Amino acid sequence: MTVAVKERNAKYLKLRDALRHFIASHPSGTSLPSYAEMIRTYGVHQSTIDKALREFDEEKLIVREHGRGMFISPRAAQRTIGIVFGRNVFDAGVSPVNQLMLRYAEKRSCVHTENASFFINIPQVPVEPYGILVCRDLLDAMESGRFDGVLLMTTRGPHESEWLASYGVPLVIGTNLSHLTCNAVGISMAHQEAVARLGTEALVRQGCKRIGMISMAGHQRDQGFFDDMNAFRSVLESHHLEFRPEFLWDNAPKPPEDSSSQPVSNEMIGYQAASDLLGKGLDFDGLVCTDDMAMRGFLARMRELELKPGRDLKIATHVNRDVPVLLGYENCLTMIEVDTDESVNQAFSLLDRLMAGEKITPGSVVKVEHCVRELPFVQPSVGMAKAGKISEMVIHN
Repeated sequence: MTVAVKERNAKYLKLRDALRHFIASHPSGTSLPSYAEMIRTYGVHQSTIDKALREFDEEKLIVREHGRGMFISPRAAQRTIGIVFGRNVFDAGVSPVNQLMLRYAEKRSCVHTENASFFINIPQVPVEPYGILVCRDLLDAMESGRFDGVLLMTTRGPHESEWLASYGVPLVIGTNLSHLTCNAVGISMAHQEAVARLGTEALVRQGCKRIGMISMAGHQRDQGFFDDMNAFRSVLESHHLEFRPEFLWDNAPKPPEDSSSQPVSNEMIGYQAASDLLGKGLDFDGLVCTDDMAMRGFLARMRELELKPGRDLKIATHVNRDVPVLLGYENCLTMIEVDTDESVNQAFSLLDRLMAGEKITPGSVVKVEHCVRELPFVQPSVGMAKAGKISEMVIHN
């Protein structure tokens, strides 16, 4: 890049940032500086001004009135929230919780006159001194100060959180950890602990003596996340039942940090868990699973082995409210339902508090008070049997 090009880019960025600050600090209807004023103040060409204004046109932050000039749009007073996901939320087998987040953000945009920008944080651009690769569009948005607040739903590691926190924008990070090491606030939306506890209790009531568990938190053990395992072991000990390490499947892989690798779906993880556990011929009579999509894969493998849930193995599994991932299995599984709408609501509420200026200790993690409950067992019926067959066909395909 030549010196002249670098100088033009620097002038463009200076103008763009100055105009964004002007728009943010003045009420709607305020007239923007004229072309002549901007050329005189910033030493730029008209083409540079046009480039900057196109960006604000696209964001609908300005309106042009022929013969009168350019004015700040009423939309400029709206809050803009950035929502960052660590993987493609529309991939096959991905948990539907993130899609619920998208729908909730859409509802808020109507109620609160609020904008939301979504990013799949595919690593693209190196950022120093953090030693990470981040999404180019996300980098541009953070550099231009586009957001009033940011929700980071899934992180690729602590350095990504530190990088986002460095901009000083109110930041809420979805996490399973008990504390963060950056200037942000965490929200623990992990349901694994409650599912492990309620699911194990339910299986004990059903007479199970040798209970196993599929945990999806294995890759987080090095960060100190043992809540689900501790809950599982605690229930077993309270009923004088033995915890057997070989009955615990804890091998869920860590999401890849580079854009060239496709993350393994939770459904495939559950299929692998079934192959590992059932292939060993282990003598367990009950199983707790902390993820519904993983259970979907587990059931597919059981069918291949001609095993019946509820008959050959009693199972307690997590399900998300109003998400029919395990539709048709209500008569053979114990389902521990998590109200995901409430989880999403609390994440946004925490961000609202930060954007309103409330002081919350940086690094602290607010634990979501989940509405977690055991669903009533559905007795088998002709209609339910048909639904089960349809569900099995969908899962198999």
